[in-house]
Order: sequence, then structure tokens, then C-alpha cells
Amino acid sequence: MEEKNIDELLSEEIAAQIKALSDLQSGTKEKSTAIDDLTKLYKLRIEENKSVWDADEKYNRRMMDGESVTKDNDFKERQIAEQVKDRYFRVEVLMDHYWPKSYAKRIPEFTEHVLEYYEKWQNDELDMDKLKEDLWVYGGVRLEEVEGK
Repeated sequence: MEEKNIDELLSEEIAAQIKALSDLQSGTKEKSTAIDDLTKLYKLRIEENKSVWDADEKYNRRMMDGESVTKDNDFKERQIAEQVKDRYFRVEVLMDHYWPKSYAKRIPEFTEHVLEYYEKWQNDELDMDKLKEDLWVYGGVRLEEVEGK
């Protein structure tokens, strides 16, 4: 025999109680008690439905949060990959156009300075607005932040 879930059992009991109500005389204590019992069953059903809805909502929220985290991680991975390419390009430009004969000696020193500046930036010792201004004034490049990206 197949087991019935709470919702099915409640539905059957509520239907049976409603049917039984029609057989009871109005104004009697028995009918009043039956109405109270039916009210309790309806409240129980409402609470059961609320718990199912809450569980569904929590599940959906977890799924959406998971999708959001996945999208954020994908974006961060793409961003890191682009930054890595950018670093490679910069080093290659230095090697090919500025230090073609001395890059083997100069690249480690250059890298050390880059890491020092990165550490200064992490410690809030570096003014990013000044760096942006220098890039514009001396390099002719203006970087602008775009909202939503």
C-alpha cells in the first residue's frame, strides 16, 4: 500500500470533517467542537504549506546565490587571465623595445619594483589617482571606470 503524505492526509481529514459538519445540528456543542477541530486542521494545513513554501524559497535562494557566485568566479577568472596577459605583454615590450640587450639583468629588478608598488597599493600607501594622472600626462592613456562591469 502506498503511503500518503501529510498534505493528502490533511485534505482527506478536512473533507471528512466538512462532510460530518453537515450532519450535525446548528447551535450544538458538538457542532461547535467540530468547527473548532476543523479550524485547527486548516491552521495546520496553512502552517504545513508555509513550511513547504519557505523550504522552496530557501532552495531557490541557494540556487540563485550559487549561480551568482559561479558567475562572479567566472568573471574573476577571465579578469585574472586578462591581467596575466597584460603583464606578459608589458614584459615583452620592455624586452623587445627598451632592454633588448640587458633584459636578463633588468627584468628581475623591474619585477621587484612592480611587487613593491603592489605592496604599497595594498597598504594604501600609493595614490591611484596620481598614477592615473601620470599615465594620462606622460603616456597619453586615460583609464575610466565603467559602471556595471
